Amino acid sequence: MLPPRATRPRPDDRAGHRVVADGGAEVPRPAAAGRLSPAAAAGRSAVGGVGPGRSRAGRPAEHAHGPAVPMLFSGVMLYLAADLAFQLRTLRTVTWTRIGVLVVLAVGLPVAQHLPAFGALTLLTANCLALVIIELVALADSRRALRRAVYEEKTIHEAGEAAWRARWHDEGPEQPAQ
Repeated sequence: MLPPRATRPRPDDRAGHRVVADGGAEVPRPAAAGRLSPAAAAGRSAVGGVGPGRSRAGRPAEHAHGPAVPMLFSGVMLYLAADLAFQLRTLRTVTWTRIGVLVVLAVGLPVAQHLPAFGALTLLTANCLALVIIELVALADSRRALRRAVYEEKTIHEAGEAAWRARWHDEGPEQPAQ
């Protein structure tokens, strides 16, 4: 939606110093309208945010500041370790590919600290993507066997329920004992 005509700058007014009034006459803009506040001039907004021309995210080739990369890597490593602990507790098995990725992430952490922020994120993403692809290929037989077992269990359960329903319809519901 366009602003009202009285405040709309003309196309030839690139600096924004002239304003078209309702009658079509040009009137000068107030002097303070084009000035920046001291906070905005310093590159930050008055409410503590990031001002024009500055970004907290940085550029793709900028290194991450502080503990950003170790926290990113350790968060993913903690998630994978918790997943391994849950799998060990519930299924009494360990997926060796996840242990391998944990080791690769631990070894890759010092390398990632010397890369730009985008490079560290790319390294982490490549490791996680490799884990998914390896598990997709290596555990395909296990997934098929699990699906077969679930299908057989479901079929047996449905056959038992169908037999129970047939008995109930033939004999009628059980009468309460009096």
